[in-house]
Amino acid sequence: MFKSQTIPFSYLIIGLGNPGKQYYHTRHNIGFRVVDYFLKRYPEPSAQHLCQSIVWQREFHQKLVMIAKPLTFMNRSGLAVSQLANRYNIATDRILVVYDDLNLVLGHLRCRKSGSSGGHNGIKSIIDHLGTEEFPRLRVGIGPPKDGSFIDHVLGNFSLEEDLELDSFVRRSVDAIEFYLKDGLSATMNQFNIKNK
Repeated sequence: MFKSQTIPFSYLIIGLGNPGKQYYHTRHNIGFRVVDYFLKRYPEPSAQHLCQSIVWQREFHQKLVMIAKPLTFMNRSGLAVSQLANRYNIATDRILVVYDDLNLVLGHLRCRKSGSSGGHNGIKSIIDHLGTEEFPRLRVGIGPPKDGSFIDHVLGNFSLEEDLELDSFVRRSVDAIEFYLKDGLSATMNQFNIKNK
């Protein structure tokens, strides 16, 4: 059992993606890759399967943090997020959702306090299940489709050229999560948000 039975979790960090090896390298799974990089930087071997998610816990800046990847598909992400939030009594303003955004330039980050789904099915599902848009999110830019095909773009792999940048902006995304856990949302927005050119 997690320590949360006696010590409450301060935050839930959840990366969005689709389960299965065939999806891992797609643009839509950048949330999973950010979580995995976070776990490489701060190894936490005690993964558990809970609430339709793979879940880790660790202390960070004297806060008990839950890190999770849903095992549901993207458009049902809200099931996993709401179950974790309800079971471990995590307030919605302490849930940071990390996900891909094709409206942002590749590698650009945008941290927000709340907002609509912007057409992202994973965020729409979370809003539906939590009953609110008031939860923080870290949007990671994957760039717009070049041929206008939305589905092919998000479910396609990064190009060889994009792969050269991938490690850099995944690492910067983890830096943003660290900053958020240490200094809060407003400071993270000031430090990491980049306006599209």
